[in-house]
Amino acid sequence: TMVAVMEGAPEMASLAIRVCGGRSMLRPNKMEQHYRDARCGATMLPWSVEVCLDRLGRYDLYNDK
Repeated sequence: TMVAVMEGAPEMASLAIRVCGGRSMLRPNKMEQHYRDARCGATMLPWSVEVCLDRLGRYDLYNDK
């Protein structure tokens, strides 16, 4: 789900940077772009992880099944 991606992407990007080494943080490297996107992506999306979980919870609680 989107929540799992939003929570897991920054951690995966950080691990990839550790594996690839410091040169992967240089601007022309694609790894730098992936790391930046993973770190900043959650703040640029219209909903944060907390808002997504709140909406899902409210939907599950208040809608008839």
